[in-house]
Amino acid sequence: MSGYARNAPVDMRAALYNHQAESVPRPLSSHRGYGAGAVEAADERLVEEVRARRAARATASAAATTTKQPQPPQDSVAAIEAKLGDARKQRAAAKRQYERALALEKKLEREHAKAVEREKKRKEVETEKREKARRRERALGIKAPTAARPEGIRKATVPAKGGAVRRAATERKTAGLSASFLEE
Repeated sequence: MSGYARNAPVDMRAALYNHQAESVPRPLSSHRGYGAGAVEAADERLVEEVRARRAARATASAAATTTKQPQPPQDSVAAIEAKLGDARKQRAAAKRQYERALALEKKLEREHAKAVEREKKRKEVETEKREKARRRERALGIKAPTAARPEGIRKATVPAKGGAVRRAATERKTAGLSASFLEE
């Protein structure tokens, strides 16, 4: 089979039925004639091609069996039971962890609901206090303080307590008394 293209398509029907066409593609350098002995040469080439294909198939299957991964040995019953026990323990641990996560989630949801309710109640109480103060001020006629001084309220001027004021008051009193004593 030397000299033939290995991967070229081959039409074997022509060689079998009319015994004149070539069964394999021929190389460009060689030329086969059509005359006496052509049929025998074609038969010989067919037999050679069949042998080559069988040899290639055998080497390919041998290579496939050598590259095949060896099957791991079957585990014993005890080893399988141990693995099964480990898997069950892992499942139980995962289930416990899931239940703890659910309990924590429910607890946090309750706390969140309580916090929202407290905030809502605080806002209601605050608005109620403001409303109550507004009604009280309105009933008493008190105006709410503005940025400046409220209208109608003035700062009272209170005399400073101290020695100067008292002295002036006592001098007036004593001046009147001394004059009255002098007249008598």
